[in-house]
Amino acid sequence: AAEQHLVEQKNYRTKLWVALEGAAAELDGLRGDVTRLQGSVENMFSLALGKAVGMLQLQQVQQAEQQQKIDEATQEQKKLMNVVEDVLQQAEGVLQQALSDTRIVTDERNQMQE
Repeated sequence: AAEQHLVEQKNYRTKLWVALEGAAAELDGLRGDVTRLQGSVENMFSLALGKAVGMLQLQQVQQAEQQQKIDEATQEQKKLMNVVEDVLQQAEGVLQQALSDTRIVTDERNQMQE
C-alpha cells in the first residue's frame, strides 16, 4: 500500500509537472501575442501622430498664406487710400481756384455795373 501510495504521488507530480509546462508554454505564447499587439498599437499610434502633425503643418501653411494675402490686401488698400487722398486734395485746390476765379469775375461784373 505504501508502495502504491508512492507510485500515485509520483504520477500526480508528473501530471502536475506536465500541466505546469503546458501553462508555461501557453504563457510564452500569450507574451508573444502581447508583444505583437503592442507593436501594432505603437505602429498605429505613430501613423496617427504623423498624420495629425502633417495636418497641423498643412493648416499652419494655409494660415500663413492667408495672412500674407491679408497683408498684401492691406498694403494695396493703403496705397489706394493715399491715391484717393491725393485726388481729393487736388480737387479741393481746383475748387478753391474756381471759387476764387468766380469771385474775381463777379467782382469785375459788379464794378462794371456800377
